[in-house]
Amino acid sequence: MKSASSSDVVVALLPFPIHADEHAEARFLQVRLVQRADRVRQRGTKIVQLRAGETHGAQHQQRLVVRAAHLVGHGVQERGVLLTRSDAAQLDPRGRPLEQLLRAAADVPRAGDGDQAGARSLLYCGHVTDPHSPLIRRLGALLVEHYVFPEVARDVSSALTASQESGRYDVEAAELAARVTEGLQSVSGDRHLRLLHSADPIPDGDDHEVEAAALTSYADDTAGGVRRVERMDGNIGLVDLAPLLFPPSMAAPAVTSAMNLVATTAALVVDVRDCIGGDPTMVALLCSYLFDEEPVHLTDVVERAGASTRQYWTLPHVPGRRFGGAKPVYVLTGPATFSGAEELAYDLQQLGRATVVGERTRGGAHPRQAFRVDPHPQVTIPVARAVNPVSGTNCETCGVQPDVDVGAAAALDTARALAVDAAGSVPQ
Repeated sequence: MKSASSSDVVVALLPFPIHADEHAEARFLQVRLVQRADRVRQRGTKIVQLRAGETHGAQHQQRLVVRAAHLVGHGVQERGVLLTRSDAAQLDPRGRPLEQLLRAAADVPRAGDGDQAGARSLLYCGHVTDPHSPLIRRLGALLVEHYVFPEVARDVSSALTASQESGRYDVEAAELAARVTEGLQSVSGDRHLRLLHSADPIPDGDDHEVEAAALTSYADDTAGGVRRVERMDGNIGLVDLAPLLFPPSMAAPAVTSAMNLVATTAALVVDVRDCIGGDPTMVALLCSYLFDEEPVHLTDVVERAGASTRQYWTLPHVPGRRFGGAKPVYVLTGPATFSGAEELAYDLQQLGRATVVGERTRGGAHPRQAFRVDPHPQVTIPVARAVNPVSGTNCETCGVQPDVDVGAAAALDTARALAVDAAGSVPQ
């Protein structure tokens, strides 16, 4: 068996229990170990690390004992707690004390040896406390409590636990968010189910209030989500909406002003190619300008396990003038179009009110809620599902299929040509 190099300080942390009366000794050893490792670093000595996640179950722990014995020289991380001799005797698969098994794999110095210039290998057996364990447990509990499909929530939660125990989540925080999101979506297929990492701490408090405050600030910085309003040649109106369809409480003045400016155009192009989400009440407000006064049923939002259903209809009254329900409307989509922006395109398409031009959208139809998990990560969990009254379903996973399939970059020119022809206008 290969021994560790004399230029390495080997730190092996194994997942074993510790009793309360051993905490003081464990803390002392942990501090001493880190101090010794720092002194070795200052001399330019290499410290190799092999990280391991928190595990449960004696059989898995026994496999790690053998693995550690073979991987001595590749280290783990410089923290942990002391392994008792009784625990070692119980977990050694060959019936020998674990200390003897590991000493056979490397030269393990006694206390103080690591301070010498020619430091030999140090093997430290302890309890791995995965720093992400509380986060994964909290995330699993939130899923089981809130995710729109309870049976899927249990499967996703189990998959998270399995990935954690395999060591897949033993990474830095930003990478952890990406890996957890990949795991969440690989099991559920739900693109709204994500773990997000914020470089700045997320304010503590009511999740709804915190998200609303952040969203209000974002709306203020982006003109309420109205990026461009134009009367193009041929009396064709253009309303470009991005990055979000903000709730009316935050963006109604900007949106109503935009819709009033294009109310008298001969045809209208609504561009949501760069719109990555939105609020269903804003979708209803926008659609209200594109129909006449008689309310039209747009969609239903069904909460978890059918606990309640909320219907969304066009409004019998809107501020200013309507574009109306007779003139042609074109909605531009692309691969970035997502969530609430997809609902706008899908609802209008299913009702036969608009022609969708561009590329297939991402496919996210489940309204979600954000939950702060820790100071930096937050999880977005779908808490309901949309049901269109015409199709009886939604665009989850499949996305909105365009009526006129063209590249997103060419969608505006294509829609404008169609609009001019449909409106009987002649470009100036």
